[in-house]
Order: sequence, then structure tokens, then C-alpha cells
Amino acid sequence: MTYVKCHKKTSKKYFIDKNGKYSFQVPYSPKLQESLTDSRKRFKKIFGRAPRNNEPIIFEKFRIGEEAHFFDKALRAANSAGVDEALIYAWRKTEVIISEETLHLFTKEEKEEWGDAIAEYEEILDSGVNPFYIFTYLDSEEFESFLEMKSVLKEIISVADLSLDKITNKIKITSQKDKNLPILLSYNSVLHAIYTISNIIQERYSDDCLSIGRGIFEQYLRCKTLRVGTLDPEAILCASLASQGILEYARKKSGKIDYSRVINLDGSHVDVSLTYSSLAQKTGEPEDYIFYNIIYKNLSYYVHRDLSQKLINSLTKGRLQLTAEDDEIAGVYTISIIVFMFFEEILKNEWVPALARKDLTYKISQLEYNLSVISKNKNIRSGKVPLLFI
Repeated sequence: MTYVKCHKKTSKKYFIDKNGKYSFQVPYSPKLQESLTDSRKRFKKIFGRAPRNNEPIIFEKFRIGEEAHFFDKALRAANSAGVDEALIYAWRKTEVIISEETLHLFTKEEKEEWGDAIAEYEEILDSGVNPFYIFTYLDSEEFESFLEMKSVLKEIISVADLSLDKITNKIKITSQKDKNLPILLSYNSVLHAIYTISNIIQERYSDDCLSIGRGIFEQYLRCKTLRVGTLDPEAILCASLASQGILEYARKKSGKIDYSRVINLDGSHVDVSLTYSSLAQKTGEPEDYIFYNIIYKNLSYYVHRDLSQKLINSLTKGRLQLTAEDDEIAGVYTISIIVFMFFEEILKNEWVPALARKDLTYKISQLEYNLSVISKNKNIRSGKVPLLFI
């Protein structure tokens, strides 16, 4: 490491290593020294060895984490601790934290930049707008709808759960072949899916939640075809029993197992070759097959985190690209569309009690409004979300 000439306007001492990379010397407090010592101990405990010079000091992270997630977590922590949001805003804007204790460590220019960021926060806030919208591709109105949409997705769990209680208290399942039985089971499954998705969205967003969203769309198609009568509930029952080994699959002429047919208890063969493509064509509404081709195929990408895009990026940039480029706005927007579609379908069943219908309608109308606001965004409309807008 070789010392190089200091920058005239700063007190920082710059160094250059044998690879030509620059670094500079920064004084740090006893507390920071203590943290660094603890970090080295943690590293040794986890890796079973001491860290090397080229390894990160802050190592307990995962590569899919984006900078935005870090600041979102910091903002939530700040709100809980009663810390002024302006400090988080300025931190994100300038990438430094300046306090009275650290004031002497920064240049005049850095102090001015920090002060300008604080002033900018106050100015935007005084105009009645959430200042943090500037870190997204949404305008201030769209950003408010985005935050509201996240809240509604969380709130709809409680509303839908209570509504399910009202429904199950009213509805009577007449037999194991009653179509309402798999519909209610799908409803319950979707509740669990939304709960998981909401936790991902609220805590640390990842596009992996879209693979769960595909499951909600599958339940939507199943519930709709059951309601209109183009899907036989007996096929679902037989497929479930065969998957558990209770019923047997039929055999082809060659003697191989035919997974498209199940031998029922009465010896009859039941066709269980249910594909979501075929279900999308049996709902009675041509739009569903269009939605299937747009939504389902795009969501399928996230089930296995398709490597094609990363391969192209790696080849173009000349180095291995492993970081996932997640988009929370696009993801929440997409999930909200699917959740809206599912509960709109549930409300088409005449057995939904009046109060449950009122509650569910209230929540999905909130989703619909916020979706309509965000759908006007040019990034959304130009393909940032490769799905649809309402």
C-alpha cells in the first residue's frame, strides 16, 4: 500500500494498492473499533478462520439484498425508535451520517450536501408529500398508492379470514363431491399464501413472492371453473386421493402408469389430466386465457428464477452476475392484481354472506383504486411489469 498525495480540499489521506485501487484513511470512534473487533470474532466463529484483508467487514448479508431494502429497514427502525425521518432521508441521499460527534470528520462540501438533503426533506414534507417517493420511479401520488396497497394486502388477510368463518358457518357441504368443498379449501390456501407474501413484502421484499403469486392464480382458475361447472370436483378428489396412494392410477396398454387417469372406488376411470392452460379456456370468459398467457407464463419465471437473463448479463458484462434485480413496486402491483382477481371471483358465489360480501368488497375496492393509480405510471405501462394494468 503506497501513500499518495492528499486531496487539497480534504484532510483525508489517500492510498493506492498494487492493483491500482484507491482507498482513504478515516478516523473512527472507540465504539466503531469495538464493533469491528466483534465482527472479526463473529467471522471466526462462523467461518472457523480469521477474515482476510480482501473480505468484507460486514459479511452477514445475502446477495439478493438491495440497497433499498437496507434503507427501508433502517426507516422502520428509526420510526420505532422515534428518530427523525429526515436523518434517514439525508443518509440515503448523501450516503453519509453526520452528527455533532462526527462533524469534524467531514469536509465543508460534505456538510453542505448533508444540510441541503435535510432542507430538501423538510421542503417536500411541507408540501404534503412523502419525501421518500424520490427514491422510486413513481410520482408522489403513485407512491402513496403503493404504500396503501402494501397495507391493504396485509389487512385483507384479517378481513378474508373473518369472512371465511362467516362463510363456513353458513354453507353446508352436502357430499365429498360438492364443488364448494375444493373452493373453500382453495380460499384457505390463498389466505396462507397472502400471509407469506405479506411477510416478505413488509420485512424484506424479494421477487420470490411472485412464485407464490402463481399459486394464487392457479387457485383462481380452479375456483372459477368449479363455480361455472366446467371442472368436475370428482376429478380433483380422485387426483388428491391418487397422489396420496389411496387410489391407483390407470395403466396404459404398454403397462406403464397413466397419470392422466385414476381408478375410482367403483372401478370407473376418472380423467385427472388438469392443466391450467385448459382450465383458463374453460372459465367461460376469453379474457382468462389471455390473462393466463400473460400472467402465468411470466410468474413461472420466478418459480425457478430462470437463469437466461443472468447468463446474458454475465456474458455482456464479462463477469458472473448473481445478484437478483428485484423490483418491489412491480412485484406488489402484480400480486395485488392477482389477489384482486381471486376475491372478485369468490364474491361471485351466491353463498357468500352479506356481511362477508360487504367486508371483502370494501378491501378489494381499495386494491382496485390503488391499482388504477399506479397503472398510469409510464414504467408500468411500458413493460416494467410484463403483465397487465386495469
